[in-house]
Amino acid sequence: MKKGYYIRKQGKRAKLKIWIIIIFLVILFLVTGLITLRQLNTRFQFNTAINDVDCSFLTVDEATEKINDMLSTRVITFDVLSKNESGDYIKKEYGVFSDSLELKLNTNLEELFDTQKETHEKNFEVNYIVNEELLKESLLSFDELQEKNMVEPQNAYLQMNGNSIEIIKETYGFEIDFDEAYDLAFSKITDGDKEVDLTGLFKIEPEILSTDESLVENQKRINTILKTNITFVLNDKTENVLDSSIISGWLYQGSDGLFYLDEKNIESYIDTLSEIVNEKNSYILFNATDIGEISLYLDEDFRPKLDKEAEISRIKEALNSGEVCTLEPIYDKDFVNNSKSYVELDITRQKVWLYIDSQCILETDCVTGNVSNGHSTPTGIYYLTYKTRGATLRGYNSNGTRYASYVEYWMPFNGGIGFHDASWRNSFGGNIYLTNGSHGCVNMPKDAAEILYNYIDESMPIFVYAS
Repeated sequence: MKKGYYIRKQGKRAKLKIWIIIIFLVILFLVTGLITLRQLNTRFQFNTAINDVDCSFLTVDEATEKINDMLSTRVITFDVLSKNESGDYIKKEYGVFSDSLELKLNTNLEELFDTQKETHEKNFEVNYIVNEELLKESLLSFDELQEKNMVEPQNAYLQMNGNSIEIIKETYGFEIDFDEAYDLAFSKITDGDKEVDLTGLFKIEPEILSTDESLVENQKRINTILKTNITFVLNDKTENVLDSSIISGWLYQGSDGLFYLDEKNIESYIDTLSEIVNEKNSYILFNATDIGEISLYLDEDFRPKLDKEAEISRIKEALNSGEVCTLEPIYDKDFVNNSKSYVELDITRQKVWLYIDSQCILETDCVTGNVSNGHSTPTGIYYLTYKTRGATLRGYNSNGTRYASYVEYWMPFNGGIGFHDASWRNSFGGNIYLTNGSHGCVNMPKDAAEILYNYIDESMPIFVYAS
């Protein structure tokens, strides 16, 4: 019985020990858990990374120290463009220790820790602080970023060379804007990047090349314009030439570098040409019967004027095609000496001719104004005012007495001066007009006056001259 009792008693003790151990372990676990929980409450969570630096279970101070230790050994690589001995552009690297830039955290990690407790976020990206002056000094130490080594690329452009436009070729350069380089470096470094690629900021190729379509097309168009050569043959056989020496002055270069034609200059040129034409047309060459060409003054009203609108349009067309030609100006009407039907009066020879379609159908002697009394018939070019049958011409004689002369055919062309028959005369022609001429009219035999009356009209020029 004692042995069994002993065994039972031993079993109870063993169970008690087990319970004691279990209780101890539970208490130990609880205490450890409380301690761990307390520690975790002051440390970053497992797998926490700040700028890719593992900060698991580190306190704020420990994490700060670890990141700053990492920064003290970091090398920041700067990539730039450089030129080798062959003149080729290559990538070149510069390494700068971050501690030489006084690179440090720009964020209080306490704020990240507080954020993590609320959000359980594990990955953080924070900025760094860099000494701006030290960064500028580092960049300025690179040969490629020094101003003395900069070559600005030059665009191709158009230039007037003599009387033509040529394309000046582009120049390749080697240039970088230091402020742009600094801004990019500052942004990259403070964002935590280990490499700053500046190669894309280098300006090598000009923006405009000599093959640029706008340059090529503009050169072609303007040179076509400058090839234009128009020789205007004026009425007196002189010439007025429009060529590149004049046209080049009509061009201007716009802010885009292209050349343009200022069409207002065409109008100015035509205005000047019009004045020249008007002066040249004040005299015409008339093919006088049995004499040949003589020069006659043409009154302003009868002169052909330059058709400005038509001439401007023609010049514009010629400029567009680069035309080379010889032209007569465009007039608003024909010259009177081109008429095939006309009346001709030569005071010196005291003759009247009538031409219809270039055929002479009348040649007659006449008597013109009395020279001795100052009633000479005025020379010039005229047109018939009107014509009528059975008219009485009235006026005053040189002695003041009045006269009234009936004529069968009356054809005035210059005020009160005109052609008419003169039944009171027995002879015509010769030198009668010098002392016994008319009051200014052209006296004709009746049959001749009748022929002239039947053919003459307001469209026929009347050429009066003294050979």
